[in-house]
Amino acid sequence: MKLSVINENIAVFQSEIFVMNSVLIHCGGKGIFIDPGILPEEIKKIDDYLSGNKIEIQDVILTHSHWDHIIAADHFYPAEIIAHQNFEYETSGIKWEHLKKQISDFSKLHEINELEFNIPKPDQLVNREYNLKLNNISLNLTFTPGHASDHISIIIPEQEVLIAGDLLSDREIPYVNYSLKEYTGTLEKLSSFDFEMIIPGHGNSTQNKEEVFERLNRDREYLNKLNELAKTAVNGNLQADDLKNLAGKISYHFPELNNAGHLLNLETAFIELGGRADPSKYGWGQNLIEIQ
Repeated sequence: MKLSVINENIAVFQSEIFVMNSVLIHCGGKGIFIDPGILPEEIKKIDDYLSGNKIEIQDVILTHSHWDHIIAADHFYPAEIIAHQNFEYETSGIKWEHLKKQISDFSKLHEINELEFNIPKPDQLVNREYNLKLNNISLNLTFTPGHASDHISIIIPEQEVLIAGDLLSDREIPYVNYSLKEYTGTLEKLSSFDFEMIIPGHGNSTQNKEEVFERLNRDREYLNKLNELAKTAVNGNLQADDLKNLAGKISYHFPELNNAGHLLNLETAFIELGGRADPSKYGWGQNLIEIQ
C-alpha cells in the first residue's frame, strides 16, 4: 500500500488492488474515511497510521456500492456510515449475491483466503446534496450518477479538492455501469465547479489545473463519441454482435486496460438508446443477470 500525504488534512492510501484510493480527511484528532479497502494487511497499515497520529474516525463515506469501495466499511465501527439513498437497493437481493460472487471470484483468482464481507448498513442516507463538517473543514457530498446509480463525490470547497470516486481517473476510461445519459450529466455538472485537485477512486491524483481540465474534457469527449456511435448502431438496425467491429471507431487512453470496459460501455449505451440486445448477454448488467 502506498501512502501519499497531500497536506495537513488529507492522506491517500493506494491499494495494490485496482490501484484503488482510500482517502482520509482529518483535523483536530477526528477523521472521515472515504472508501476504505481492500486487503486485510492494508487495513492494518491504515490502523497503524491512525493510531500513530491519534486520529479517531467519526464517519465513513462510501462513494458507491461496488465491492472494492465498501469491503472494509464495518472495520471502523462505531463510526457512522454515510452513503447515497440508492445504496440499499444496489446491495439487496440479487445484487447482494452478485457482490458476494465478485469477491469470491477475486479471492480465487489471486489465490488468497476469501475476503470477509458483510454489506455495510448506512447510518445516514443522503439524496442529491449533503453537507458535513469536520471541525473547520467542510465536505459537500454531491450526487454524481452514471458509473453507478448511488454514486456520490465529495468536494472540499476551501481547498478546491474533488474526491471523485470512480470518475476522472488517469488510467481508466469512464465505466458506464449504470447510465450514459446520467454520466454525461454528471461531467457537465462537475465542469461547473472550480477544482485545483482531483483524487480519483483509481489511479493517480493531480494538483495540476491543466490536467484537471484535461481529464474532464477527455472523458466528456469520450462519452459524446460513445453516444454518437451507439446512436449510429441503433439507427442502422445493427445487432449486438456487430458492436465488436464498431468499437474500434473510438480511441481512448490505456487500451490494454480498457478494451473490455469500452465494449461493455458500447453495449450498455446501445441497449439504453433502444438497441435490440439481450441484457443477460451484453453490457455491464450481464453478469448480474447470469446469477439468477
